[in-house]
Amino acid sequence: HIQAILDAANASHHSGDDTLADKILEAASVSALATLGRMVGLAKVQPTVELIKNEFESGSEKIILFAYHTEVISQLNEALREFNPVVITGETSKVARQKAIDNFQQCANTRLFIGQITAANSAITLTASNNVLIMEPSWTPAENVQAAARAHRIGQKFSSVLARYITLAGSLDEDLTRVIMRKTKQISEIMF
Repeated sequence: HIQAILDAANASHHSGDDTLADKILEAASVSALATLGRMVGLAKVQPTVELIKNEFESGSEKIILFAYHTEVISQLNEALREFNPVVITGETSKVARQKAIDNFQQCANTRLFIGQITAANSAITLTASNNVLIMEPSWTPAENVQAAARAHRIGQKFSSVLARYITLAGSLDEDLTRVIMRKTKQISEIMF
């Protein structure tokens, strides 16, 4: 199944046909896409670490990062320890969750929030930053909108929120993310 997805994505990438990428998402087996998604997430860890380090070196005070797979989140957390990250996943208790949010919001040395996109995309306020990176987007576009909206809340001290997707150029990830972004933008335009 994975090879069929890769072949179709390659054809989509070379033809620039987003509708083919849409068809890949519709036709692929859930397990094949999940496996492929985890592999892509792991491949994106090191480039994401470098991007975040560069952003902090360039003056960013705090960054909100969303990923999906716990293995990916764990590797990001470990590689970015110097920025005192806080992490929320589906396994995070209610008490630990609130402590992580409070630390990110109130502590200057807690510069990075890493959230599992399905566990931290709603019911939290992260107005200490306006810089949102989505490394592993949800395939449900509304969840991506909700994730970015964590920084766009009452009390936000910034005039705008910068939400960006991290993709692997020239890959299936880029093609599928383009489709997800298009659908997310449509939802975002309706919501805001």
